[in-house]
Amino acid sequence: MSKKGKVLANSFLYTFSTLLIRAINFILLPVYTLFLTPVDYGITNLISSFTNVATYVIAFSLYSAIIRFYADYKYDEVKLKRFYGTVIIFVAISGAIFVSSGFLLHTLLVSWLFEGVAFYPIVAISLITLTFTCFHSIHQYIMQGMQQGKKLTIVNLIVFAFQVGLNLLFIGVFKYGAVGVLIATLIINSGYFLYMLFDLNKNHLVTLCLDKKLLKEALKYSVPLMPHNLSTSIAGFTSRVFINNNGSLASVGLYSVASQFSVIIDTIQAAVNRAFSPWFYDIMNNGENKNEVISLSRFLLILYSLLYMGIGLFSQEVIILMTNEKYFMAWTAIPVL
Repeated sequence: MSKKGKVLANSFLYTFSTLLIRAINFILLPVYTLFLTPVDYGITNLISSFTNVATYVIAFSLYSAIIRFYADYKYDEVKLKRFYGTVIIFVAISGAIFVSSGFLLHTLLVSWLFEGVAFYPIVAISLITLTFTCFHSIHQYIMQGMQQGKKLTIVNLIVFAFQVGLNLLFIGVFKYGAVGVLIATLIINSGYFLYMLFDLNKNHLVTLCLDKKLLKEALKYSVPLMPHNLSTSIAGFTSRVFINNNGSLASVGLYSVASQFSVIIDTIQAAVNRAFSPWFYDIMNNGENKNEVISLSRFLLILYSLLYMGIGLFSQEVIILMTNEKYFMAWTAIPVL
């Protein structure tokens, strides 16, 4: 298969799996909104938005470096293994510092970011989960950089199936509400951490170490990208904090349901970009025909624009059909988003 063909194949796999997951989440909206009150939904989404920001901060956006430097190190097995090991050890240290600081400064953390949310157990569980979530992302980006689209798709679907199963168990059977969703997330990400170690060791892809030279090169590349990578996450988290501080957690819940529609576009763009990035770096490194990059980018922009229009036209009807009546007013935020 040609390099461009592989990009298109991986784009299809990433987009298919990601959209399938989003589609199932939409189908499950009646279930989630039945067992979770708007307050519970607000709490889980406030925590989720915080996690999206915190994981990039903990990892110093090294996810981008994993893809970038695979193109440089893929022919040097020893260097590649040390690079992956360095990223893992650095994130472990950074995560320990961040989480410890969160527990030490929990009073300020709650008053500034989580008004009305109990630190124990809700925020505490989310802090414990953070580093495991970072490792989850690291492994995903390693597979992405190696263009293992099929494997990544299968792993994501299996993880999602377990996540849904645990969510339904904890909120539907045990009636744990928002805490149940957070417990399920902790179990999934800690379990995935063990799988990551097994997979990297089995495929001889990692040497656990802290190579300062490799780390410096990676951070020199990744840190300037942090504002870009964090922009969407910070906007989402800030909006939820603002709504919570000036309204209520229930309002955050309604806003979060509405935001799922705008997330669809982000999801598609991110899925395609996961396949596009490794191909782009290969094109740039090898000095191949850059017109292919231009033509493919133009096609993608047209596709995204059509999707924006479609979602805008039918969002209100979907909200009414797919959610509990307590959430009907969520549609009013969708046009703005």
